[in-house]
Amino acid sequence: PDPLASAKSLLKLEEAATKVKKTISVVDEAKGVAECVVEDFDLSCDVKRDKFEEACSYMNAAAAECVARALAAAELTVQDIRQIEVVGGCSRIPFVQRALKQAFEGRELTTSLNADEAVAKGCAWAAAMLS
Repeated sequence: PDPLASAKSLLKLEEAATKVKKTISVVDEAKGVAECVVEDFDLSCDVKRDKFEEACSYMNAAAAECVARALAAAELTVQDIRQIEVVGGCSRIPFVQRALKQAFEGRELTTSLNADEAVAKGCAWAAAMLS
C-alpha cells in the first residue's frame, strides 16, 4: 500500500518530519521515526543537517523572492526596514536564517518574540496605523 494515499499515514510522516526539522535546527544529526506508517511497517532514518540543507537548497531563492515581493507590495526597500524579527516554525532553521539574512543584505535577524507575541504586536501596529 502507498503511505501517501492515506491521511493517517501522511499525518504520521508529517509529525516525524516536523520533529526532525526541529531537532536538526539545533544539532547536526537527527533520527526520523514514524511508527506503523502502513499496516505494521515503521519508518526510521537518520538525517544529517548538510544533506537536509542540500535537499532544501531550492528554497533559498524562494525566500529571497518572498522578501522582494513583500517589500514591493509595501512599497519599501531593504534600507527602509529598521529591524527584522523572524517568527514561525522555520525561523530557527540555520539555512533559512542564512537565506533571509542574505535577502536583507547581511543585516542581523532577531528571533526574540514567540509566535503569539508577534501576532499580538502586529495587531497592535495595525490598529495604531488605522487610528
